[in-house]
Amino acid sequence: MQPGSVSPLAEKSVPLMLAALVFVFILSHAFRTVVGVSAEPITVEFNASAQALGAVAGSFHLAFAFAQPAVGVALDRYGPKSTVLVAFVIALLGGVISAMAHRVDMLILGQCLLGIGCAPALLAAMVLISRRYPPERFAALLGVILATGGVGMLLTATPLAWIIEIWSWRVGFGVLMGLAALSWLAVFWFLEQDPTRTLGQDQTIGAELRGLGAVIAQPHTLGICCLGATTYAAFMALRGLWISPLLTDRYALSHIDIGNLVLAISFAAILGPYLFGRIDPGPPRRRRIIMWFSAAYAVQFALLAIGWGVQIDVALAVFTGLSGGYVTMQYADVRSSYPTEMTGRALSVFTMAMFGGVAAMQWLSGVAGTLASDLGIEPSRAALLHVGAVIALATFAFWRLPQPPKEGT
Repeated sequence: MQPGSVSPLAEKSVPLMLAALVFVFILSHAFRTVVGVSAEPITVEFNASAQALGAVAGSFHLAFAFAQPAVGVALDRYGPKSTVLVAFVIALLGGVISAMAHRVDMLILGQCLLGIGCAPALLAAMVLISRRYPPERFAALLGVILATGGVGMLLTATPLAWIIEIWSWRVGFGVLMGLAALSWLAVFWFLEQDPTRTLGQDQTIGAELRGLGAVIAQPHTLGICCLGATTYAAFMALRGLWISPLLTDRYALSHIDIGNLVLAISFAAILGPYLFGRIDPGPPRRRRIIMWFSAAYAVQFALLAIGWGVQIDVALAVFTGLSGGYVTMQYADVRSSYPTEMTGRALSVFTMAMFGGVAAMQWLSGVAGTLASDLGIEPSRAALLHVGAVIALATFAFWRLPQPPKEGT
């Protein structure tokens, strides 16, 4: 069977296979954001400092990023089914340790294991659609996957907060663990072993890891990763770090008002990837459109930093959540920029850059905010200006650094 085609015998099962992987991706989103809603009871129970809580929240993303090279090799060598089944056992172990933790260091360990275990969730789905569907459907299907995965953010909003308020944050972890176990069973039951594995089975793991260097060594990889490290990172900096101080300091909005806005931003972030997946123009024009949307994204953060009144700023924040969905086109660009046999590794390098960028963007924007505060400047204004400037620089790098020579096949 040629890559990108659907076996007639398996055609009816492919949607179920994809649905099982999307279920895993939803749980990955939930585990990624569960600490945010559990922050207050964890802080009280462990008497944790803000720095310790930040370490807990950041440990998932760092482990997720560092696991990407191994995930890419595993997906190319063993396929999505075997990779996800093994990795999600690690996630289940991490969830158990997190739920039973009585010290901050144990909670950090649990979050690291969760990050490693969830690392292949999105990549496995992308490898599946790249091998089972025609290339021209990749962006549209990816948009649906990214949008559906955002349901995990909603699970860790009001529903999980309700569970934590009635019982405890440990019960909240337990509920997510139950759903994660069901997702593991769905992958085991519905996924077929991938028949299109293209990486030689006679190669050693070391040789395949060295093959990861072949992706990094491609001249066009640097520009792709520069932009990839900023798009999702900018959204997470806004939604997860700066939206509350921005609107509290500037307009004295209540926590309820800010909570409603965060929910609206989350819904916009779910809709965005779906829309961008539907309007993807294909390889000939895609990179130019990515550059225009990225430049506009930088301008949006600059406008938010300046401040235009509460109604305009709220509208800008929601629109930023929507427009960040152009990351769907970036993933499609990665898919079309490398040969099929390098798909898993190329996507893993891109995802590693993306989640490494999340950690770096939050830390650097925090430094900018702290320096601004010392100078008597609104911290959130300086932080968002910093985010916009980084996006602008990354867009310039994406434009001026070497371009892919041709579409990968």
